[in-house]
Amino acid sequence: MRESAWHRSLVDGGWTASLQCRLDRGLRRLLPVRGFARSVAVQTGGTLAARAIAFTSAPVISRLHSPADFGVLAGYAAAHTRAAHGNGQ
Repeated sequence: MRESAWHRSLVDGGWTASLQCRLDRGLRRLLPVRGFARSVAVQTGGTLAARAIAFTSAPVISRLHSPADFGVLAGYAAAHTRAAHGNGQ
């Protein structure tokens, strides 16, 4: 396998860059080569990663903020949703 300049620069960056290259190579091997199946796999993987981050950080966030803070957040979220979607017509 021919390594790109990007890959070489990451390897020269240290052990974290090397780990990132190995993970990147491993993930590319799992993904389909092209087309619709690859797009679905990338979208699904990103969604799963985002939900895993939200799920694992929920206990920490709930310890940092009070129920009143979550109420304020809900109000801002409702106003933002209303502004983004207009009157719903």
